[in-house]
Amino acid sequence: MTRNDINKILAYPSRLLGQRQADILVAAGLIMLSYGSSLLLGLVRQRLLGATFYECCADDLDVYKAAFRLPDMLFQGTLSAAFIPMFSESLEDKESEGHLFASSALNGLFLLILVGSVLIWLFSAPLARLLTGGFSPQQVSLMSSLMNWILLSQIFFLVSHWASG
Repeated sequence: MTRNDINKILAYPSRLLGQRQADILVAAGLIMLSYGSSLLLGLVRQRLLGATFYECCADDLDVYKAAFRLPDMLFQGTLSAAFIPMFSESLEDKESEGHLFASSALNGLFLLILVGSVLIWLFSAPLARLLTGGFSPQQVSLMSSLMNWILLSQIFFLVSHWASG
């Protein structure tokens, strides 16, 4: 498949729908493709972790999986579930208002996630005990530590994404 063929495929929706609707359709398609790819790669990751570590370190693998619960809940879905429909609606009204809305919403989301991350970081040990009733004290301690590292990496990702515009 050549670059010209790809351009023809991408230009086809704009002939049917008009340029603005086609742009939204392509953007929604890209989001859908990235979400599907993320799910597939997550499944591969889980299968590889299970196949590699289940025999020797099943308890540590359970701690590792449990440590992702809270950071994933904080970071996943907040943007796509609420932001995209509202952004599309504000773009329809006026493009400049849409971009102002996007800037305000993303800055607010950045602050909300940052504050949530700091709170989870500060209270990671009690939250780890709350989330895991059957873990030993050593497992809870390991989970708290892992959760802090996961949050730290998420915060760095969030700050770099915000700084890049």
